[in-house]
Amino acid sequence: LLSARDKLVISWVGRSIRDNAPKPPSVLVGQLRDYLEQGWLEQGSPLAEGSLLDRITTEHPLQPFSKGYFTPDAEQRGLFTYAREWRQVHEGFTQQALTMPELSLEAPITLKQLADFLRHPLKSFYQFRLGVSWYDQGETTEDDELFAPDGLGKWALHSQLFNALNLSLAQQAGGSVEQHLDQAFARLKHSGGLPMQHFAELMQQELKTELLPAAEHYQSLLQEYPHPVSGQVHQLPVSGCGIDTLLEAQILDSRKRHPADTEAARIILQPSNLFKAGETKHYHLVKYWPEHLLAQLDQPTRTYLLGSQSDTPVQFKPMAADQAQQLLLQLAQYWLQGMSTPQPLACKTALKWLFEAEIAAATYEGGYSQSAERDDHPGYQRLWPDYAALTEDGRFAELAKALYQPMLDNLKHDDSGETNGGQRDNPLDKTYSNEGQLKSVSLLGEQSS
Repeated sequence: LLSARDKLVISWVGRSIRDNAPKPPSVLVGQLRDYLEQGWLEQGSPLAEGSLLDRITTEHPLQPFSKGYFTPDAEQRGLFTYAREWRQVHEGFTQQALTMPELSLEAPITLKQLADFLRHPLKSFYQFRLGVSWYDQGETTEDDELFAPDGLGKWALHSQLFNALNLSLAQQAGGSVEQHLDQAFARLKHSGGLPMQHFAELMQQELKTELLPAAEHYQSLLQEYPHPVSGQVHQLPVSGCGIDTLLEAQILDSRKRHPADTEAARIILQPSNLFKAGETKHYHLVKYWPEHLLAQLDQPTRTYLLGSQSDTPVQFKPMAADQAQQLLLQLAQYWLQGMSTPQPLACKTALKWLFEAEIAAATYEGGYSQSAERDDHPGYQRLWPDYAALTEDGRFAELAKALYQPMLDNLKHDDSGETNGGQRDNPLDKTYSNEGQLKSVSLLGEQSS
């Protein structure tokens, strides 16, 4: 202090780099600030605690493009920056903060875009329109030896093994499924995807127990439908939100029992468990619904969906081509609407609302031992912080019925009139009305009390 001729500048890191919380200075600097606060006052100022410290302390924003550097009173607060090129950015941003460019498409709409929108409506908007993605778990490399994978890690293992099984069956249709799975396990182990030695054997036994029933049923369906067929490329005109575009897609994985058959099948082995406590996890099915609709334009097609930990397939039944095309175009129009502005829609909550409206709020907001769907994406908490806000203007109900109800109707019964899924009770056999009164329901027709 005594050696300073003009001024003395003392600096410290005053904010946490993790959550921006205030951090105290070192003990010596803290003692100096306490001494100045107790014994000195700013000349000409009234007796006010902290007035001198406030004047001689400057809090600098971390980033050079912070808006605080470019406010009219920035120099009075001791803030300056040499990055003047950011001033123009801030001036332009303040003029256009509430406007978004009109939606424009450089390519036709794809089935994957429709599937992603059905499963994650808000996430699709952020990714497609804003180019923003959130990765909750990060993209870091695992530093720990794998012994027991979590739910997401197990799903990734299921996915790798099923992909390897598909490739192996395509190259060599004969042989037992267990043999093909053992080969897939060996490749996965050599690539470092499984623990070492005895831990790998334990995990392999557990995974095989979960995957083998579905894999064996998958092979039997492939043998039942031995003739692969490819559909034509469809280009369907779509209009909505002032945009005229195309939906362009092709189905390549249909199969037939005999080449002359008029009906085909699609057999899909995917890594998710499609059942929980005897009920179907419909949110895992929605991403396969657009492909099923398009497949009907080639020929009547039945879609079999098989998942881990079960040998019971979920079936989408064949539909009339004109009905499927109408639903597909309607879905594409809602996609245009959803990419123009965020829509108040959450997949799991909407499906729960179609079954039991009175408990849909718990799906969105969470509860005891139940995760909240609004936590799946930060945009939900910002735009619709609770279930009341999500459903306030009535669009949620309209979107839920238009986008998900046709799929549920299709799953209700198979062609023989038996409950889809065979051994399992379908929760669509009963539901609750929006008023909470239990009613018998025929989702293929009108409700009857």
